[in-house]
Amino acid sequence: MVGGMVAHGTGGGVSDPGGTFAVEHRTFPAHCSTSPSSQLVVVDEIKGTTVAITEETRFQLFQRSGQVLGTDEAATLMELLPPVGWADVATKRDLDQQRVALAADINAMGAALRTEMGELRGEMRTMGGDLRAEMYREQRNSTLAIIGANTALAALVVAALQLF
Repeated sequence: MVGGMVAHGTGGGVSDPGGTFAVEHRTFPAHCSTSPSSQLVVVDEIKGTTVAITEETRFQLFQRSGQVLGTDEAATLMELLPPVGWADVATKRDLDQQRVALAADINAMGAALRTEMGELRGEMRTMGGDLRAEMYREQRNSTLAIIGANTALAALVVAALQLF
């Protein structure tokens, strides 16, 4: 018993000494239509009703706890509760699953990147070969043009010398 509240059950529940309400953590099987799969609920044992925890109910709990326990103790109690439902709190299992999924994503992206890099290397080899062939053709054409121009110039010089 802590501050007038009694913990009971295996679900981590808390109830008041009068037995009028209980706060329980409930996990629903994956095939249930309830979403989220885990949530913090308040069960009124007298009325037999279940209410999900909202910001309004959290504030009411804080006010009532402040009256029963005192303001500092109520603030401490509220700090120990998650800010939202238990479904939003990450567990080690959740983190492990995310780590595995992230590693798989990184490996898949790495494989895709290696494939694309291989394709780019092939394209670069093809472009390099094409560039060398074009440079060879242009060098040959330039050489032939220079030889033709020199031959024409030599012919002009010879013709000019024959005139004098």
